[in-house]
Amino acid sequence: MKVLTEETFYDFIRSNRIVFVDFWAEWCGSCKDFAEILDGVEAQKPVEYNKPAVIFAKVDVGDAPDIADRYGITSLPIFQKSLIVGGIVCIKRK
Repeated sequence: MKVLTEETFYDFIRSNRIVFVDFWAEWCGSCKDFAEILDGVEAQKPVEYNKPAVIFAKVDVGDAPDIADRYGITSLPIFQKSLIVGGIVCIKRK
């Protein structure tokens, strides 16, 4: 899974059609459990027109707090409600 930073995030998002972003933190045990599930989904590699239909990436909110702030990530793990924002699939707690 591609690790995004504040330097790479926006260019990566702009250059891919659909990106699933996993916002996580090193201290978040539930985030690590969720990462295992995402790794399994990513391994299935859904394909559309011979390209991945969805690109998976992750952002460590501790290393990229400005990105977390911009997308309203205020607690971890984030899940239960999905939201598409400018081509980014975000999953946030209700």
